[in-house]
Amino acid sequence: MSLTTLNYRATKDYKFMHFERREEFSINSTINANIQVLLQACFPDYPSHQTYFKQVPHSRILVWKKEALIGHASLEYRKIKVGETIMKALLIGDICVLPAFQNQNIASEIIAKIESLGKENNLDLMMVTVTDTSLYTRNGFYTVDNICRWVILQNHSTLGVRERNLNNSLMIKNLGQSKWNDGIIDFMGHIV
Repeated sequence: MSLTTLNYRATKDYKFMHFERREEFSINSTINANIQVLLQACFPDYPSHQTYFKQVPHSRILVWKKEALIGHASLEYRKIKVGETIMKALLIGDICVLPAFQNQNIASEIIAKIESLGKENNLDLMMVTVTDTSLYTRNGFYTVDNICRWVILQNHSTLGVRERNLNNSLMIKNLGQSKWNDGIIDFMGHIV
């Protein structure tokens, strides 16, 4: 894969688009560099020296068009506790599509791939924290206003545990039969 990601021209031809799920430990330096370029193009305030915000994800969905990385999402599998109910969740982070390829439903297709993965593996739900809910609402997510508890990470250090409401920025999509409840959400780790 080359680092031509930013120079690639968008076309409506999906013939050469390829979605790939990649475990984090299998990502080589070239793919890592492509991810860095994409994250910087989509999130200008993203840390320029890494491909994750607070913690390395378990896996990623990568979208390639020929040799160019044009889309991405990070995934963490986690058991969480909601009230007294233990649930199996996929936490989604950093969904992005290269600006030249936006508004072509690629991000929705990434979400669909993640949903299929979750259903195939009998997970209970997908979760995301966002500031703009529109993409996720269109894809069947809804906001929840539970109090949340999570580990605070900064600069590769644990600073403590935080507990508060996320002010309508936490969204979920049910994948299984488990019922959502209004108990405290214990992420049993950091928030993606």
